[in-house]
Amino acid sequence: MNLAPWLLPPGLALIIYALYLGEGDYLTVPPPSGNSPLIALGMGALLVCAVSPRLILRRVKIPGAAFFASIAYSAYLIQKLVIHFVSHSA
Repeated sequence: MNLAPWLLPPGLALIIYALYLGEGDYLTVPPPSGNSPLIALGMGALLVCAVSPRLILRRVKIPGAAFFASIAYSAYLIQKLVIHFVSHSA
């Protein structure tokens, strides 16, 4: 976990760059392979930083974060089931 402080700036940079790619009238990168992997990598880097005891992200308590995380994961699972059902029934 000694690399966690060094992951914070690149993680934020990846997220900002991915959001920048999605702006504008014309997409410079195709949507399926475009900014989604960049956002995922950036969020993964921020997650590593959040569990590192050396950074401030671990020390900040966010009320209700566990509730929102469980609701988001439940919504993801429901969407996954619906998409799987719809793709196989058509």
